[in-house]
Amino acid sequence: MCGIGGYLGNFSPALLRDMTDAMPHRGPDGFGDWNDENAKIGLAHRRLSILDLTEAASQPMHSCEGRYIVSFNGEIYNFKELYQELKEDYKLNPNSDTSVLAPLYNKYGNDMVQHLNGMFAFAIWDRETQTLFIARDHLGIKPIYYTETVAGFVFASELKALLKAPGIKHELNMNALVDYMTYIWSPGTDTPLKNVFKLLPGHYISLRKGQELEHQIRQVKYYTPPLSNDIDNTKDIKDLSELFDKVVKDQCVADVPVGAFLSGGVDSSAIVASMVHQDMAPK
Repeated sequence: MCGIGGYLGNFSPALLRDMTDAMPHRGPDGFGDWNDENAKIGLAHRRLSILDLTEAASQPMHSCEGRYIVSFNGEIYNFKELYQELKEDYKLNPNSDTSVLAPLYNKYGNDMVQHLNGMFAFAIWDRETQTLFIARDHLGIKPIYYTETVAGFVFASELKALLKAPGIKHELNMNALVDYMTYIWSPGTDTPLKNVFKLLPGHYISLRKGQELEHQIRQVKYYTPPLSNDIDNTKDIKDLSELFDKVVKDQCVADVPVGAFLSGGVDSSAIVASMVHQDMAPK
């Protein structure tokens, strides 16, 4: 878990440090920020080191000869495959999953999200086109909140970091609060605050400097979960078992010790059983 935040508009760069200070629990291993006062853009990051524990993987990360700046929360499970695809044309850190994001964006544009296998929330600033691209993973494991104020657009991993921005009205969204009290979550884009929104799972936002934001912050859907009711034959069960093992293996890639929490339920037990089966269980 890491924490990200940033803005596009007339904000003080001091906001970036305020954001990182508001969520130290998301990244105890380091923090950083970057801003360009001429472009009126700033990105902040709180780091929990999982892959490449060195400063070479610190963020916000500059990439593609400085054209892109990246702030990323999550893990890209297929980053090694993406590295092999991109290494001939881009200078990459082979040990960092963050390093594949900007080259992939440079190659595919907004469609880069179609090539990612992982859990993620990230922001990429393109210094050449003056464009801010923000994406959330397919199932919404990693959070992103955003709003627009008179000063511009601001986003963060957590509401309390977002609320460090001046000009946000603390008006309650009663419908969202009722939903939360009923379902323990608020569906859709709503949050407990009016005019503060969630980026939906499987969606992205692309904004350009100078763009009139009011009523134009459009979430673009890039993923729809597949539906299937035909999984009751032996082949499907075998395929599911192989896929399950692959997913567990992909998610055990780390440069730090990997552990497991056992609740006694089917899900955690199945994960640890797969780790043992593949000789990846904690010793």
